Amino acid sequence: TFLRHDLAWFLNQQFLEKLPMFYGADTTALLEINRHLEMNVATNGEFLAREGELAREMHFILSGQIHILKRNGDCDIELFEGAILGEVCLVFDMPSPYDAEVIITANLFTLSGTNFFEIIMKFPTLVKRLHARGEAVYGDRWEFWQTQALKVLDQ
Repeated sequence: TFLRHDLAWFLNQQFLEKLPMFYGADTTALLEINRHLEMNVATNGEFLAREGELAREMHFILSGQIHILKRNGDCDIELFEGAILGEVCLVFDMPSPYDAEVIITANLFTLSGTNFFEIIMKFPTLVKRLHARGEAVYGDRWEFWQTQALKVLDQ
């Protein structure tokens, strides 16, 4: 299994290091993330998230195109190589606030929610990086989701 992990690291290292949330991240953290990634393919028309459903994983987009949809079905945000999907639900432990539809067949690395939580317990600085990225991508919505999550915790 060491050879398999070494080969996976060799193939995935450049991609992981290019992701903004991992700039300057500790190599040990990246190795741990890499160890838990699963390769998946999502085809045109497939929904990776549905508004109101609980997400159990996050996706790192290697190729393809995914649209975050407004309630009326129009595209709100286009996601391409290097984007992340599903982190909102995992970080805030909340149902998906949006639908996400594959427009062009997408190759994805998928990280389960269980593995995500294990990794952030070992490497808490990744949470700060994820929040910074979320604020940059989603703007005021990120703050809104964070506020909603805190309200649920207070109840």
